[in-house]
Amino acid sequence: MNRGMAAALTALILALIPDWTAAADPPVSPGDDAFDVLLKGSEGGAAIKGSDTTPPEQISSAPTKPPQFRYEYRSPCDTGVGSPNTGAGVCPASPCPPGSVQYRQWQIGFGGETPLGFVCSGDGPPPAVTAAAPAPPQVTEAMVLAAFRRVPVPELRSQSQPGDKTLVNFDTIFFTEAEPLTRDVTILGQDVRLQIEPSTFTWQHGDGTSTTTSTAGAPYPAKEIVHRYADAHVTVEHRVVVTWTAQWSLDGGPLQPVDGTVTTTGPTTPLRVAEASPSLSGQGH
Repeated sequence: MNRGMAAALTALILALIPDWTAAADPPVSPGDDAFDVLLKGSEGGAAIKGSDTTPPEQISSAPTKPPQFRYEYRSPCDTGVGSPNTGAGVCPASPCPPGSVQYRQWQIGFGGETPLGFVCSGDGPPPAVTAAAPAPPQVTEAMVLAAFRRVPVPELRSQSQPGDKTLVNFDTIFFTEAEPLTRDVTILGQDVRLQIEPSTFTWQHGDGTSTTTSTAGAPYPAKEIVHRYADAHVTVEHRVVVTWTAQWSLDGGPLQPVDGTVTTTGPTTPLRVAEASPSLSGQGH
């Protein structure tokens, strides 16, 4: 193509392009990029109006000052107005899906024109752009501890043998029923599993004394946890204070310890302390 024909073709194209200074702005929403344009229809070039630094929410249909650039969409073979191979360049392989058209985007200003790359338009969808999924918010140990302290944990009742009345200076057996717990909570939209178990038991006997153990005790005949009362003819109220620890996992991951504990105080249980009465065997001694 000689320079005369190229100039005539350029003049014809420019005559067919609507006056960009009179065209209405394309619809713009706050989430749009300043240069987002939806192209539909012809395979020829299309001219649009660019944007200056005005925020999208302040763009109106009647700008108070002209934009710095305009943007044209031409044949992908076009390498630039005035170049020796204008309109006859090497056409790149199209990455566009079937049913859409490939264009070369140009930025035109007072200093000349600059190729910006290729875009797709038409009936087909544009090439997929896969963005990396945002990292989930971080679940901290402090959040897990706060959740652990909000989870309902049972207040265990201490039990004794004998149950209602015991004897002074005799072994009284204490025990409680304690089982590990599993609780599932949601923190920042993520699944957190708490595995909770009792770690220490403080037995308050009701006579001003207490004993701390690492086990829950057991009923007779086991004598794992016992206490002897020194005063008779009194009713004491015993109870057990339990300290709970936990481990946690995030979204099925590995377990790690919770940096803190939860303490529960069980209800009191009355126990009468009596004195043993001697009895005769009937054997004469």
